[in-house]
Amino acid sequence: ENIFTGIIPPELCDRGLNKDFFAQNKNSSDVRDACDFIACPVGSKSLQEGHHGVHPCKKCGFEEVNFYVGATNCYVSDERAILSEFYQATNGDAWSENVLSWLDKNISYCMWEGVECNSKNEIVEISLSSSNLFG
Repeated sequence: ENIFTGIIPPELCDRGLNKDFFAQNKNSSDVRDACDFIACPVGSKSLQEGHHGVHPCKKCGFEEVNFYVGATNCYVSDERAILSEFYQATNGDAWSENVLSWLDKNISYCMWEGVECNSKNEIVEISLSSSNLFG
């Protein structure tokens, strides 16, 4: 996957500028935004096998994100799931600090040891220094 962010410059999406490309792609007339043929926009993914990051594009589902232009995947944006994956990937069962709260479904992830959230329950900091993380 690439890590391009932002938008495709509209000048590059001009059908006149890219007429040879659009002439070769029979479905291009179905696309309202010619930029989608260059790369799927942020917040969407490509649906076509073998054509990474281009038309046809589909918006990411609820609780999914994609921050990159021309991506082929959307990713879960659930903070609890992301933290749980982080815990597993860094051998959480062997962490040296008292982290019994991690993975407890009855406790908000904002209350987990080393996790700091803002008033919107968005994670703003993870501090687990000297916790024996590895992975």
